[in-house]
Amino acid sequence: MNCVMIRMWEKRTNWIRGTVFGAAALMAVSGLSGCALKTAGGYYKDAMKYYETKNYTEAAASFEEAIARNPERAEYYIDYGLMKIQMGDYSGALEELDKAILDKDIKMVQANNKKAYRGKGIAYFNMLEYDRALEEFEKALAIAEESELDLDILAYKASICEKRGEWKEAVSAYDEILRQHDGNAEIYTARAYAYLNIGGIQMSRDDYDKAIELDPDNFNIYLGKYALMKKQNDEIGAAAVLSQAEDLPVVTAEDRLQYAKVKYYQKDEEAKELLLTSAEEGSTLAYFYLGEIAREEENYEEALGYYEAYLDHNNFVNSALYNQMAVCSMEIGEYDSALEYVEQGLKVSTAEQAKALRHNEVAIYERQGEYETAYERAAAYLQDYPEDERMQREYEFLQSRVTEE
Repeated sequence: MNCVMIRMWEKRTNWIRGTVFGAAALMAVSGLSGCALKTAGGYYKDAMKYYETKNYTEAAASFEEAIARNPERAEYYIDYGLMKIQMGDYSGALEELDKAILDKDIKMVQANNKKAYRGKGIAYFNMLEYDRALEEFEKALAIAEESELDLDILAYKASICEKRGEWKEAVSAYDEILRQHDGNAEIYTARAYAYLNIGGIQMSRDDYDKAIELDPDNFNIYLGKYALMKKQNDEIGAAAVLSQAEDLPVVTAEDRLQYAKVKYYQKDEEAKELLLTSAEEGSTLAYFYLGEIAREEENYEEALGYYEAYLDHNNFVNSALYNQMAVCSMEIGEYDSALEYVEQGLKVSTAEQAKALRHNEVAIYERQGEYETAYERAAAYLQDYPEDERMQREYEFLQSRVTEE
C-alpha cells in the first residue's frame, strides 16, 4: 500500500465537543479554602482546560472531582469518556459513556445520549470491533437532536467500510453523506479514494477535481490526486499535480508537513530536513516518512527507529506501516520480529492490504530456510490471489526445494 494512502482518518482530533460551563459564583466564607469552595462546574472547567493542554493526569483528576460533586451531569461522563479515547483507554471510555445514557424521552437527555452513543462507536472503532461500532453509530443516527454530529458519524460508517475493503459500500456511504451535506471537500476526497479502489478512475478524478475546486489550498487533495495519477502510470500528470501542490501557501505547521511530503514524492533531497523540522514541531506522521526515506536508502535499522517513533506517538496503525517494519526486520535478519509485524498488520488490514503482508510472509520463511512453511504459505496465498505470477514462480521454486528435501 502506497504511503500516500495514509489518509485523513488518522487526523480525527475534534472529539471533545461539550459546552464548558462557567463556575458558579463563590460565596466568601471565612476560613474555607478556595479548593473547598470550588463547584462541580469549576472542576469540569478545569478538566477541559487541562485536556486542551494535553495534561491528561490533571484533567482526569478534575473530571473525577466534578463527577463526585455532581454525578447527575451527563456531559461530565461524555467528555471524560471522549478524553479517555484520546488516551487510548477505550474500555475506560466505554464505562464513562455508559453512565451518561438515560432512558428518558427528553430532548436534552436524547442529545446527550446521541453524543454518548457516538463516543461508544468511536471507542469500538478504535478497538477494531466494527460490528459493535456500527450498532452504536446507528443508535446515534436514530436520534434527531444534535444533527450536526451526523456528518461525522456517517463518515465513521464509511471508514468502517473502507477498513473492511468494502469499497462499493464505502462509495454508497459517501453518496449518502453528500446527499445531506453537499459541498464538503473532505467527503469528495474520501469518495475519490473509494472510487479508486473499485477501478472507477474517471469518477475518482472527477471527485478530486471537485474537491480542489471547493478547497484549492488543501495539500491532501492534491496528494490524493497524485496517487491516482501514479496508479494510472501517468508520470507526467502525477508530476504536474505535485508542481501545483508545491505552489500552495505554507502557513501552519501542518502546511509545512504537507509541503515536506510533496518534496518527498518529488524525490527532493530537501524532504528529509523538512520532515525533521516537522517532527520537532510535533508531527508524528513525519516519523513515518522519515522511515520511508531511510528504508529506500537501505538504512533499515534507522528506518525501524523512525517507524517505532511513529507508533510510540500515534494511536493510529495500519497495515502499510507494519508491512514496512516487517521488510526492514527481514533485511537485518530479525525474522521473528518480522513475522510479528506481519501478524499485527494482518489484524488491521483489508483483503487487498493483506496481499503485500502475506507475500512478505512467504519471503521471511524462505529467508529463514523454512521452505516447507514458506511453501504452505505460498499455496494458501495463491488460493486467494491466483493471478499473482510472481508468487506462482516462487511457489514452483519452493515446491522444488521441498521435494529435494
